Amino acid sequence: MRSPALVHLAKLCLLGLVALGVAAEARAAADPFTVTFFNLRWFGLQSDATGQQLVESRVPTIRAFLTAQNAWADVMIFEEIVDVALLERGILENRYECESYDHTDPRHQHVVVCAGNGFRLGLAPDDDNYTYEEVAMGQKRPAVHAMVTDRSGQEVAHVIGVHLKASPEHSAMRLEQVGMVVEHLKDRRSTVPVIFAGDVNTYADDSARFDQAFGAPGVGLTQVPIGGTATFRSPTYMDRPSLFDRAWVSGLRALGPARVSGPCNGTVTRTALQKYYDEVSDHCAVTIRFQR
Repeated sequence: MRSPALVHLAKLCLLGLVALGVAAEARAAADPFTVTFFNLRWFGLQSDATGQQLVESRVPTIRAFLTAQNAWADVMIFEEIVDVALLERGILENRYECESYDHTDPRHQHVVVCAGNGFRLGLAPDDDNYTYEEVAMGQKRPAVHAMVTDRSGQEVAHVIGVHLKASPEHSAMRLEQVGMVVEHLKDRRSTVPVIFAGDVNTYADDSARFDQAFGAPGVGLTQVPIGGTATFRSPTYMDRPSLFDRAWVSGLRALGPARVSGPCNGTVTRTALQKYYDEVSDHCAVTIRFQR
């Protein structure tokens, strides 16, 4: 027969373990959840537009840039990735779990969604794969989406990465692509927060029209403010920086405006911009910290 003292001690230990579990869960919920989305200009392409054979040399400089800018995040969304395997092996050093899709064109620019730091990717309950195929509208780029879970297995966000059709004349097509995602979100069987982010190629009133589409009943996504006036700037268009990379969210609170890393805003010399273009990209990385 156990003594009353031993029984009391066992109860105290059990209560302590429960309290530790609750505290750990509370800490996990309180930790910021970070997302970086980044268009890496034609990453991995083995030849340029003229057909000249090239070797992708930016792996070390892109890695150094992400480290220097503190842009590594729990979830990384990449666009314009021609060589997905090189992204995973070279840039991410296999420290992230990534999802994308296959494409018949060897020059196709993939959208890739990755999770690291103990976070995992899983299928959304409303789909049997990781793409919204119709967003590709044929041979363009589909949306890549996944359910992100944390170390405890708790679902944190339904993340949707996109690279919408470019150029000012394709505004109607971009709005149609956004409308396709909106229809999925209306029908989804989940109340988990949503993050829609990537290179959306907004011109003129595109952003306002996207705001209206995402504000539809049953969707309720709002745009995260960007901490700058541009996320794209290249030596060719040095005097025409553009805000192409944006995010819309629901169910999470952004801890301030999205941070833009790179020379897209402010004064920069053509020489410095050319160096960034050659070594990193023509887009800047965009990082958002969310409170769960």
